[in-house]
Amino acid sequence: MKKFRMVLALLLIFSIALPLAAQETSIKGLYHYTLDNGLELYVMENSMAPLAYIEIAVRAGGIGQTKETAGLFHLYEHMMFKGNSKYKTAAAVQRAINDLGCASWNGTTGAEYVNYFFTVPADRLEDGMEFWSAAIRDPLMDPKELENEKPVVLSEITGDLNDPSQIMYSGYSKRLFPQFPERLDAGGTPELVQNCTVEQIIEIKNRFYVPNNAALFIGGDVHHKEVKKLADKIFGDWKRAADPWAGEREYQDPEPFLSPAFAVVPYDQLPEQMAQVITMYRGPDTALDTESTYAADLWGTIAGNPAGSYAQTLCSNPEFMIPNPAYVACGYATMKETGYIQFQAVMMNPQESMAQRAKDFQQVIAEDIVTPLANDPNMFTEEEFALAKQSLSDSQILNEETAKGLLSNLRFWWAATSTDYYFSYLDNVKAATGEDITAFASKYLFEKNPLTLVLVNPAVYEAQKADFDALGFELITAENAYWWKDAE
Repeated sequence: MKKFRMVLALLLIFSIALPLAAQETSIKGLYHYTLDNGLELYVMENSMAPLAYIEIAVRAGGIGQTKETAGLFHLYEHMMFKGNSKYKTAAAVQRAINDLGCASWNGTTGAEYVNYFFTVPADRLEDGMEFWSAAIRDPLMDPKELENEKPVVLSEITGDLNDPSQIMYSGYSKRLFPQFPERLDAGGTPELVQNCTVEQIIEIKNRFYVPNNAALFIGGDVHHKEVKKLADKIFGDWKRAADPWAGEREYQDPEPFLSPAFAVVPYDQLPEQMAQVITMYRGPDTALDTESTYAADLWGTIAGNPAGSYAQTLCSNPEFMIPNPAYVACGYATMKETGYIQFQAVMMNPQESMAQRAKDFQQVIAEDIVTPLANDPNMFTEEEFALAKQSLSDSQILNEETAKGLLSNLRFWWAATSTDYYFSYLDNVKAATGEDITAFASKYLFEKNPLTLVLVNPAVYEAQKADFDALGFELITAENAYWWKDAE
């Protein structure tokens, strides 16, 4: 925040105006405001093209769901385009989007946010901001439109039920996060979507779609002071409400398994000649342990080096039949409440003892990768640290090349932790040491019980079903992958 010296007589005036001043950020051309009602505004100036990217996001989605409301945020997302106080019908909304000359537009519902965005000609900036203001603040939520939209959302849910990627994701989400698996399921359940009422949708709106739980991300051929004036004019009278995240909250179980767990997923998108093995641990959640995330990211970048000890340890093991380091990966997924760590490899010739090879993979990860990681702060060289830190810096620079790219990335961090985390990220990562990585590994990996998934072609699974059964692998299918099917 800029600091001003002022005479005492003007102190009251400036103390009122100060919170509305632009906050300096570490990124050239990026400005941050907070309106009186709590709405955050991020403006990225980039005049390379006469376009303006406009996005509005709320902290919601899966993270705000219960077992009684799973899927309703996604349904709400669809209803945002079905009429509002300014554009009364779905057709009127679509005409308005077309009239704005949108280059692209969409809305998404994820695990930690719901967002809506489009790109318009820069001279239509005010019209674009007014469009999203009406859509997010005053949706009509017409009962007939709700009933008309339900089949569309239901078709998305049912269409995914037998998709192998969705089965895999839902299968490991349910097992790795058994306490609240619905928080990872933005799609929700057919029954809840079918039975949703307008009253439930309005309850979501009144609780989560409030300015102090939302942010505007605007960038392109714009000027931050002009955008701020427009935001005050268009969004300034949006009424602040209670913080939807206030009060005590239960979090996911940090240690969901009493012993290492194993599961197999028949996956028809894989050829019979290869299989994928994934060992997953619970990782840091930014809501509870931000500090460990820097070491986790640094470790994942170092370990991603094809010439490093992780890739070489796995590739040099003849049992795994990994073609080369391009077929191994590892890393940490930053999330507010559902952080996880993955070690994975693609193995050839899965017709040969795939169940045993997967078990041995998990053991090698625990004994040859995790154990030294948790006990030797000097495991990595100074050169490896330097290369990893430079790689992370380069990646952030690339993400900041366009206004849309920067703001989309910023929105992710705004939801997952905070934008302050993003602005100070490189400094914190660069300050991480071998001792920090050891502490991270000791806390989240060493002597912890992971879940190991094996993905194989269905024909391979059928041929080795007895082996998988004998070695204690749970078969994950469309019948047991989804948390909500347990209650049917």
